[in-house]
Amino acid sequence: MHLVTTQYLPAKRLLFCSDLHLDWRPTEQFLATLQPHDYDLLLIAGDIGLGKDVHEKLAEILAGIGKPIVSVLGNHDFYGSSFEKVNERMLKRFPLGNGWMIRLDGSQVLQLSSSAALIGVDGWGDGIAGYGLSSSAVMQDWIDIRELRKARREEKLFAYLRHLGCRSAQQLESALTLTLKNFEQVLVLTHVPPFPEACLFAADHDRDNLLPFYCNTALGHLLRQAADHHPCQQITVLCGHTHHSAGCDIVPNLRVLVAAAEYGHPQPSRLLKI
Repeated sequence: MHLVTTQYLPAKRLLFCSDLHLDWRPTEQFLATLQPHDYDLLLIAGDIGLGKDVHEKLAEILAGIGKPIVSVLGNHDFYGSSFEKVNERMLKRFPLGNGWMIRLDGSQVLQLSSSAALIGVDGWGDGIAGYGLSSSAVMQDWIDIRELRKARREEKLFAYLRHLGCRSAQQLESALTLTLKNFEQVLVLTHVPPFPEACLFAADHDRDNLLPFYCNTALGHLLRQAADHHPCQQITVLCGHTHHSAGCDIVPNLRVLVAAAEYGHPQPSRLLKI
């Protein structure tokens, strides 16, 4: 179990987005799409920029909106770098518990109201769903992220992907347990959908071939168990990664919402009211 801290961050209107890919368009274009919306808190489910500048892109958004941001990172946020280096830059730019830009890493519970709380973790496709080890898909992650490139070269790629998925579930477990004891509504922000049912793709894509890298089954297992053990609490998972909008109920008290996204057109996906 991991140490968990609780922070009060009152918010009733949450603007949710993912997969902004601000290496394709300037941050100002995204900021312009936020202006018509009335919201208290911006939620970003990852894929904001690239490894070299994701921390600066987040700083630009924060300066542009003057409202709190809660974010996790996605696979593209490590491109051209490594998990270690990007995490170091993020922590240096946004120290834990300091300021209005909060990167969720499984150790925080953000209390939004007397009945609702927000938790989250980056997450990763763990190589299990769909065709699993038999998938013939090749992901850019394995070339552009140092640790994955090394694991592939050493023929340990799928073991490392499974490690990343399991680690994300372990990181979130304590915060999830705490929130379900104290709040009626739990929001979970993560990059990768935790259930195959929430993963939609273009019609010309082989879904089962892609699923191993677009679904975090380890996190899904944790969430499903939690929902079954707490039938009176509502868990809502907010994620991205596939770029295709989706909403599905895994069980009556466990819902997954996936943000739509399009390269070159960063914009909010939906407004959530607490």
